[in-house]
Amino acid sequence: MNNNSKFRGLAGQVVVNFLHPSSVGTAIPVILFFLLPVALIQAIFKQWLVLDAFLSILISGIALSRFAIPASRGDLDAGWFSRSIRNGESLKFAFRYGILTVLWGIPAGLLLFFALRSASGGPDITHIGFSAVFLLFGVLLLILAPALSVIIATATDDPRDLLSFSPWRKLLVDKSQDTIAYFAAMLGGVLVFWAVYALPLMLLVAAIGAMAPGAGATIGVFLLLLPFAMTPILVGRLAGAFVAGDTENQVPEAVGADEPAKPGAADPTSSAQPDQPAETPSSPLPADIPADQNAAQNLLKKIAAIPDFQLDNALLLAQNRLNARPEDPFILAEIALLMCRATSQAGLDEAATIGIRVNLQPGRRKLAAKIFVDCGKARPALSLAAGDLKKMARYLESLNSYQAAAVAWNMAMTKLKVDPEVVQEKLLELAADAEQAGRAKDSAGIMRFLEKLFPDNK
Repeated sequence: MNNNSKFRGLAGQVVVNFLHPSSVGTAIPVILFFLLPVALIQAIFKQWLVLDAFLSILISGIALSRFAIPASRGDLDAGWFSRSIRNGESLKFAFRYGILTVLWGIPAGLLLFFALRSASGGPDITHIGFSAVFLLFGVLLLILAPALSVIIATATDDPRDLLSFSPWRKLLVDKSQDTIAYFAAMLGGVLVFWAVYALPLMLLVAAIGAMAPGAGATIGVFLLLLPFAMTPILVGRLAGAFVAGDTENQVPEAVGADEPAKPGAADPTSSAQPDQPAETPSSPLPADIPADQNAAQNLLKKIAAIPDFQLDNALLLAQNRLNARPEDPFILAEIALLMCRATSQAGLDEAATIGIRVNLQPGRRKLAAKIFVDCGKARPALSLAAGDLKKMARYLESLNSYQAAAVAWNMAMTKLKVDPEVVQEKLLELAADAEQAGRAKDSAGIMRFLEKLFPDNK
């Protein structure tokens, strides 16, 4: 495999996310569920070294999995309680990581043992030389192997891969440039984090300690644990990004997305069919689902906060998440909305069509409406059924987005081959509603839209 993967771009995004102040908060559950249990195990089982080591490695693997697995699915800023990791995956990851630790731990231990034996053999140059070689390779294994094991444990579910040299060869030979970038990002992320936060955190401890010595001591302990707590966050996310960058990032095709919807024909992906009279202008809109409504609102805020220079990376991450959850309506909406903002809008009509179809449901309709409004020039190419367009128009009216509602009503009635006079009446009605609602600009915009549609009419 070549070294032209997308990992290096993802690694930069991981480090940027890691340097955000929220990472300090992410470290709190790591301390509670990782560092404290490990300390407790070592205190209880210190006389049983094998059991102590086994349990410590197992808990370390669980901690790393909470960040590595979500990152491999595109969620590069996942916290401990990320929804991108399923039940039971952490334990399976921990066992894979434990097996790999044994596989590299035995050779490392033997090398260090031989280094000590050679050093104790005498001061002659031969013994010193052998001791130095054994020590060098042993230390290299202790430094490199744990971090590489995280990548391998993330990348495979097959135990047979763990016993093969192939994953190691891939990291050390086929993808050597990405492996170097992996360690550089790891070291650079830690150094920059402490360059940015060390002084403010120390001043904070000093100030709190001066006002409340007990609280200052508690926060001081937290800061002492912070470097160890931050390690699985950065290493796990980078390992997951390494795996994500090595995958083909393609949006799965949706059934029926290639063919435009035909008026009167059944559309299996649409939530309403054009020949169904379920929607009437007077029928009330169904109530929104609060949980979905909150998630939709948070997604819109998240997308709005993404600067233009990070759009490509954000789109790549969303497409990675879609590989793991191809039917997730929020990810489909995120992809469509990011493509609306992207410079190149190739494929936007298909992405927007899918995003609108799956989100034109109570609680998620705001996502569908936002896609419809933002997709601009791609709007005429949307393969939406007339029933969906009518639902969209009614929802836009409820938001007082009268101009967008006029476009949706026109598209719906055109598909249904409604008499042009009926179309004009509906749009004039919308213009009047906008005027009454105090939205004179929307009313004027609808009238200009009418003039373009029917230039021969006054």
